[in-house]
Amino acid sequence: MAVEPQVKLIVDRVAKGRQLSRANYVEGAGGKFWDLVDASQDELFENWLKGFGLTALDDALDEGTDWGTTVLRNIFEDMRGYFRDGLGITPIANSALGGWLRTYLPGLPIDDRGGQWRVPWDCAEAIIQALGVSEKLPTYCVFPKGTRIDAGDPGAAGMHQFGWCLNTEWIPVDGTLDKTKIVGAGIWVIAADANALEATWRCIRQDGIAYKDITISWGAGNQWVRTLAGAEPLAESVSKGATIIPVASTAAFIVGDYILLYKSDGVQEVVKVKALLTGPIAIELETAIVNGYAATTDEAIPMFLDTSSQAATGSGGALAFAYPDRIIAL
Repeated sequence: MAVEPQVKLIVDRVAKGRQLSRANYVEGAGGKFWDLVDASQDELFENWLKGFGLTALDDALDEGTDWGTTVLRNIFEDMRGYFRDGLGITPIANSALGGWLRTYLPGLPIDDRGGQWRVPWDCAEAIIQALGVSEKLPTYCVFPKGTRIDAGDPGAAGMHQFGWCLNTEWIPVDGTLDKTKIVGAGIWVIAADANALEATWRCIRQDGIAYKDITISWGAGNQWVRTLAGAEPLAESVSKGATIIPVASTAAFIVGDYILLYKSDGVQEVVKVKALLTGPIAIELETAIVNGYAATTDEAIPMFLDTSSQAATGSGGALAFAYPDRIIAL
């Protein structure tokens, strides 16, 4: 379907625009409007300007809600019209754009068992802001914020940062993912300096209670090296329609949780684990996959809500991020 990749690019572009808009105001040198007025140290000036309107403006710019305007609302409604009237699709959820989009995404069954690519966080938020909370996508349809940077310093990526480990101390930053809006993400651990570090990462599963402890280490001279906690390359290639994913180990995976199958930025899907098999070692899925995946190069990635470093040795530092499913760009 030639339209499908374009739909993906449209939702990615909306997300990137909202992300950049937010970053321009939040991270810019000017600061919040409230702070600019407050810095005048003029009581009369402050009394005239400070108030609900100023706060609302700062809040709107913080959230990038200029990407929830009437113009964007029209685009989303036109897309809904295409699904509903142009293609004659009956939505699996409701008449809102979220229902039509979920129906349109490839391979999605009529329940919550996965089988699709996900929409970027900022686009999912823009849909809510433009069309209302009834348009909210299910948690398994949304991947975390930010533009993934696969090499070098990730500081400008705008990704959700769980926190960082410095000299064995854990320092939270953004904390836990909001499980009312996103089911989980891969835990991306990145070396913050060139010193050696070995740490056990406590990864909180999608129920927000249970966890998996995953050990990650690197030697000196590996600044910015990246590791996806618990990710497993496929042990054998699998074809579209398969429900069994062979891997070397299932230790990081959990029955009932969603995982990300990743080939490339163009091919990935979220699926739900039905069982962990021991002979041979493999992940059994609730539904058949909608893409084929290759041994060694393609991965099964467990997804979690939060992480923190536990036992750690060495003098190195590490950053922990929520892994975006793909790189989004204008």
